[in-house]
Amino acid sequence: MAKEQTIQKDLQDYMDGLCSPQKATEIENKLMTNTDWQIEFETLSELDSLLKSPGQMMEPSVRFTKNVMESIEGFHVAKPASAYLNKWIFYIISGLLGASLIAIFGVSIAQIDWSTETASTFPLPTYNWDGLYSNKVLQAAIMANIILGFVLIETAVSRKNKERHT
Repeated sequence: MAKEQTIQKDLQDYMDGLCSPQKATEIENKLMTNTDWQIEFETLSELDSLLKSPGQMMEPSVRFTKNVMESIEGFHVAKPASAYLNKWIFYIISGLLGASLIAIFGVSIAQIDWSTETASTFPLPTYNWDGLYSNKVLQAAIMANIILGFVLIETAVSRKNKERHT
């Protein structure tokens, strides 16, 4: 790979006229005798002719920046969410969510049976999965969080619609 890169660099310098006369003579000799150099030279020549051909490169108009600025001038820049959403709603909902997660964890820990049948074995707790969601307080906390989540979404959407229409 380093050989190909060296060939490309030498040929690019030769084509751009940046190499010394001795180096140019050396490259011309390699072009006459070496097929790798000839193939690479043809590839670079085609690429160079494509880049120099008219119509390939389009220059932006003189008013390009002004045209772009005029086209985006009419768009409304959205306010950040913190500007139109009440932070206390987020604090209350996240507090209730945290409290319900702590309650779920507490109920889960309380339902573990830590007793063992023999004292010689390592105590492995057994867990009562049936009783986890049978607790009415836990179910009420989960429902309250779901309802508060819907209230938060409705509040955010209604404020956004009010701002859009004003």
